[in-house]
Amino acid sequence: MDTLSKKAIEKHLSQLEGWSYKNNTICKTYRFSDFDQALKAIHLVGDLAKSLNHHPDWSNSYTQLSLSITTKDIGGVSDLDFKFAYQTQALLKNLAL
Repeated sequence: MDTLSKKAIEKHLSQLEGWSYKNNTICKTYRFSDFDQALKAIHLVGDLAKSLNHHPDWSNSYTQLSLSITTKDIGGVSDLDFKFAYQTQALLKNLAL
């Protein structure tokens, strides 16, 4: 697996809502109506991570879930990271504000 070029990263980011690239990661903060919804999102994203065998860095603060995704084995962003981001966006589409 190879790291993606900056051009490839920008192309993928243009297809995702609210994601950005910084410090060799793609990241986004999702917001929810309450803590229960944020916790539900954490469980959904956790199940996705297990199914893809790919694990994001994340943090939760009350109604927010912040994700930071990179392929640690290669030290940068790969196609797997974007696969994770696209699937996360689809999972949380109707849950996030």
